[in-house]
Amino acid sequence: EEWSKGLTSRLRKDVEQDVNWQRLKSIEAAGRFGEWSRSQLFVGPGQSLSPVHYDQYDNIYLQVSGKKTFIIFDPGAAEGLYPFPLCHPYDEYGMVDLQNVDHDLFPQARQTLTGRGAVAQLNPQDVLYIPTHWWHHVCGEAEPGAWSISVNFWYSIFRVLFEAPHPFPCHLELEFARHLELLMSDCAGSSHVGKMVSDLHEDLLDDADPSTMDEASLSSRNYILYRLAKLLGADQVKPFLCQYFPKERFR
Repeated sequence: EEWSKGLTSRLRKDVEQDVNWQRLKSIEAAGRFGEWSRSQLFVGPGQSLSPVHYDQYDNIYLQVSGKKTFIIFDPGAAEGLYPFPLCHPYDEYGMVDLQNVDHDLFPQARQTLTGRGAVAQLNPQDVLYIPTHWWHHVCGEAEPGAWSISVNFWYSIFRVLFEAPHPFPCHLELEFARHLELLMSDCAGSSHVGKMVSDLHEDLLDDADPSTMDEASLSSRNYILYRLAKLLGADQVKPFLCQYFPKERFR
């Protein structure tokens, strides 16, 4: 086990004595989760905010004190949330500000997100299950001078990645898009992924103009399109690129 350096021996003792490890194991078995990977303690004032993001873990989230309100979207909502590029410090976060959506910058947000999300409000002792890769926007609430306190339990999904079903369920499709973006970065460099994405969209047009595209990445793009067609089906390549690789992500 590894502990964060800021945790005192008293808190460690509380965890060792008071956490019901058998209960955690039963939750792991009932949910068919991977192994419990780590936990995080969240302490913040009222009106705290965690912008919309996803995690690469199954998440059991327990509210201890105060309240929190979650807005939750399925992984496919990425099309309307516009994830930051993987090389960006805000990787796994959406570029869209759900409290002030700029529909000019993010034209698919309204159509993709309207009527799609779910809201969950957690009071003390409430527990929320957030499946891996599901988007969540979190607002904390607490009385003046009090704290909103939560703790979570993250369960690994590595086993599922190595035994991925096909066709991909929605959460693994988002993970697959991550791996594809990493491949593009390896091929072209992280600063040129946006250009490669633009050229991939152009490659799929009937009237594509080769003179406007990067000749150096042509072989890489052909390989990517070929593999996408084999994995997803030729008719799903364009919808997949539009959903997970809109050009607005790489401005």
